[in-house]
Amino acid sequence: MRVLQRSVRHGILTMLYGCMLKEWVCTPTLFIVKRIKNRSERRVMNQEFLEALHQIEKEKEIPLEVLLTAIESALESAYKKTYAATGDIHVRVTFAKSGFKVFCQKQVVEHVENPHTQISLEDARRLDEDAVIGDVVEIEVTPENFGRIAAQTAKQVVIQKIREAERQKIAEEYGDRVGEVVTGIVQRREQRNVILTLGRVEALLPPT
Repeated sequence: MRVLQRSVRHGILTMLYGCMLKEWVCTPTLFIVKRIKNRSERRVMNQEFLEALHQIEKEKEIPLEVLLTAIESALESAYKKTYAATGDIHVRVTFAKSGFKVFCQKQVVEHVENPHTQISLEDARRLDEDAVIGDVVEIEVTPENFGRIAAQTAKQVVIQKIREAERQKIAEEYGDRVGEVVTGIVQRREQRNVILTLGRVEALLPPT
């Protein structure tokens, strides 16, 4: 008998993807943030999307912060690949009406040697008159046409995290029970195999 993963809840992911497509349409702006705060403290999420993530968190026991961090990391990679971006690029998921935001961190210097990672004091003070040498600033570089790519990427990440969590649960629950006789409820037949439910997971019983 082989334990299987249950299929990902289609309804939740459809709602999740719909929220992302609807919200991740934004007009990029340019601004500077003098002091970098913890990115989790600066998230302002759309309520519908947040509820969908909380439902996944509850049903699949995946912490919300794990989901968001994974989404942001994947979006950073997608942005760099799509736009051949260099420098310290990171994404912060906001899910407000302005959508997600892509930022590039640069250090304020007197003489710029690497424009991908540095910004001159003169340019920085055009954005923030209080900027000083040594400050690390964030410049938003969110592209207008990145929304659909971002939504697809985030959906794939959520599916991956759900599958990883399900595999981990199966390993924890049944890893030490190899050779043990267990009981289950027959659900259906798939060709010559019988599919059973064993609590929260499914199992495949091959023909003898």
